[in-house]
Amino acid sequence: MEYIIVGDPIPLSRARHGNGKTWDPQKQLKLHWKLMLEDQHKDKPLLTGPLHMEIVFFMAKPQTSMKRKLELDGKPQFYKPDLDNLIKWVCDCSSNVLFKDDALVASLECRKVYDDQPRTYIKIIEMNNGKS
Repeated sequence: MEYIIVGDPIPLSRARHGNGKTWDPQKQLKLHWKLMLEDQHKDKPLLTGPLHMEIVFFMAKPQTSMKRKLELDGKPQFYKPDLDNLIKWVCDCSSNVLFKDDALVASLECRKVYDDQPRTYIKIIEMNNGKS
């Protein structure tokens, strides 16, 4: 199953605390992402077995010369946001939408690359006996 979320990839941020309360500053953004994933997942049941996920974060190119932008096509992006926070965001938004729990992800392959069209590409493969 493949999913594409158009727009800048989003890293998960920590919950905020203040005045004796805790809140999620990304609550609305998560809801928006979940709705986009639900729309692409259609009426398929939640995945429940071991899963392999492939995620590609297509990051916007920095403001630079046209020649330099062309050189960046498909090259690894190794600046902020951190890859682990991007992965946490995808897993958090996918839980109870694509699969029952993000603990089902037994294998993960991901990368950040530069592209003219920022987006997040997600591919989920159900594993059988530990093999995809």
